[in-house]
Amino acid sequence: MSDLKKSIAALCDILQQADEPKLLAEARFLRQRACRPDSYVVLLGESCSGKSTIINSLLDEPVLPVSGVPSTGAVTEVFVDPEAESNVYALILKNATQALVDLNGFQAQALHPDPDVRRLRLTVPQAVAALPGVRVFDTPGYGSLVAEHEEVLLDFLPDCDAIIYTVSYRQGVQRSDHAFFRTMMDLIRPDIPVHLIINRCPPSAAPQDRRVREIVEHIKAFLDRPCLTVTLLPSIVTEDEEEVLRFPQAADFWGGISEELFSADRLADLEAVLQKQLTSLTERTRAILESRIGALSATAEQMQVAQEGLKKLAELYDAAVDGVIRPGFDDIRSRLALVIHPCAKKIENRLLDVIDQQETASKDETIAYVQNHLLPFEGYEQGLVLQDFVRIELKTLYKRLDDFLDRGVKAYEHDIFLHYSAVEKSVENTARQLLTKELNAAMFRSFSRFGGAGGAGAGSANFASHALKVIGDKFNHTFSRETHNALKHLMSKIGLTSTRNLTMGMAGLIELASVAYDYGTWKNKLRQKVRKNVAKWETDMQTDISKDLSVVEADDILRLHERANDFRCDAEQFAARRNTDDLERLQGLLTALDQI
Repeated sequence: MSDLKKSIAALCDILQQADEPKLLAEARFLRQRACRPDSYVVLLGESCSGKSTIINSLLDEPVLPVSGVPSTGAVTEVFVDPEAESNVYALILKNATQALVDLNGFQAQALHPDPDVRRLRLTVPQAVAALPGVRVFDTPGYGSLVAEHEEVLLDFLPDCDAIIYTVSYRQGVQRSDHAFFRTMMDLIRPDIPVHLIINRCPPSAAPQDRRVREIVEHIKAFLDRPCLTVTLLPSIVTEDEEEVLRFPQAADFWGGISEELFSADRLADLEAVLQKQLTSLTERTRAILESRIGALSATAEQMQVAQEGLKKLAELYDAAVDGVIRPGFDDIRSRLALVIHPCAKKIENRLLDVIDQQETASKDETIAYVQNHLLPFEGYEQGLVLQDFVRIELKTLYKRLDDFLDRGVKAYEHDIFLHYSAVEKSVENTARQLLTKELNAAMFRSFSRFGGAGGAGAGSANFASHALKVIGDKFNHTFSRETHNALKHLMSKIGLTSTRNLTMGMAGLIELASVAYDYGTWKNKLRQKVRKNVAKWETDMQTDISKDLSVVEADDILRLHERANDFRCDAEQFAARRNTDDLERLQGLLTALDQI
C-alpha cells in the first residue's frame, strides 16, 4: 500500500503542475481513500428488531433508546475515532451543516427527529472492539427507510463493507423481508459479507434448533451466500416482567467484524481496487497531456473546427432537455394512472375473493391471513408490474435520447475526420472505436503511438484523437443506464413502496379483528376497509412514483447541462491553453507520468 500511496501522491503533483483541477480533485480523493480507508457497516431489519441494542453493545453503554415499540426515527451514524477525547453528539442537517447536542438532546432526536435533521452522528474514542475509521449505521425499519431515509439506500448500501441483518425468532422471514432482500442485493457488491442476527430468541435457543435452522436456510437461499455468520440474540424477562434483549457475545461479534474489515485479504482487495482507479486516472491524465501537446502544433483552421463542433454539441445537449427529456417524462407520468388502476383492481378483487371464500365464523383467521400474508404478497407482485412499466418506458425514452444526441455526435465525427484524415489516417479507426459502447481506459493507451514523443504527425493527430475522445467519453459515460444511480434506486424502490403503502394502509385490520361485530357482519366491514385502502394505495403509488420519476428527470437534466458546459469549456480551453502551454514543460510531465 505504501508504493500505491507514493504513486497517487506523484500523480497529484503532476496534475497540480498541469493545472487540471477536476482530475486533481479525483486524485486527492483517491489519496484520502488510500491513507484512511473508512469502512461502512449498515444495520438493517424491521422495526423493533434489536438494531439499537446491537449498537449499544458496540458502545458498551445504552446511548441509543430501545423499547418494545418502534424507537428509531432517524438514521444514526456511529464513528469510531481513536483521536476523539470523548463522545461527541451531533445532528447532520439537510443543509449539509451539523449541530452539536448533549446526550439528552441526541436521544430525543433519535426518537423524534426534527424535519430538518438528515441523520444523527455519534463519534466515540473507543468501542468493545478495535474499529478505527469504521462507520456503523443504525437504521429505522424498512418503511421509514423507503419513505424518509433514501440516503441509506442510495449512498450507504452501495458503498458498504458489511451488512448486519436482524430477523425476529418469533416472526421468521416475512414477505417484507423478501422485498427488502431483493432491493438490498441489487444495491450491494456481490462480495459484501452479511451477518445474520436472530433476535428475541428463548434463552435456551441453540444453532441446531429447528426454528433457527429454518430461518438460516431461508436467508441463505435468498441471499445466495454460501457462508453466513449467524448470531443468536436472546431475550430475558426481568422481575418486573419487562422483556430485555441481551447480547452476551458482543465483544466476540464485533471483534469478528473487526478482523473481517482489517483482514489481509480485504486490504489486498482494497489495494487492487485503488490500483485500478489509479491506472484509469493515470491514462486519463496521459490523454489530456498528449492532447495539449498536440494542440500546440494544430493549425488555426483545425482549432476552429474543433471549437465550433464542440459549441454545436453543447447546444444539442441543451436542446435535448426540452426536446426529449421533459416531454418524455411528462408522457410517462400521464400514462402512469392507466397502469396503476388495473393493478389496484387486481389487488382489490384478490382480497375480496379470499374474504368471500372464508367461513363466516372465521373472522380472526381471515384477517390474520390477509394482514400477514396476502397484503405483502399482492403489494410485491403489483410492484413488479409497475417496475416493468417504468423500466420499459425509460428504456424507450433513453433510446430516443441516444438517437437524438447521436446525430450531433456523427456530424462532429465527420468534421473531425474530414480535417484530420490527411494528417494521420489511422486516427480515424482509433477515433471510431471511441464512439462505441465499449469505451474504456485501455483505449486511451492506443493514443501513445501518436503521443508527444515526437513521431510523425504526432501533434495534430493526437489533437484530433482528443477532440473525438471528448465527445466519445462524455456521450458514453454520461448516459450509461447501468451506472445511473438515480434510475437504479427508483427501480429498487418501487416494489418496496408498493408493499409499504398497501400494508400500512391496512394496519387497522388488527383493530377490526378485536371488535365484536354481530355474526356475519364482519365481512362487509372488511370489504369496506379493503376498498377504501386499495383506493388509497392507488393514489399513493401515483404520487410516489411520479415524484421519484421527477428525481430521475432532474438528474438527467443536470447531466445534460453539465455535459453541455463541459463542451463549452473544452472549446475555450483548446485555444486558451495553446497560448499558454509550454511544450518542454508538458513533455516533462508526461515523462514523470511514465514513472507511475
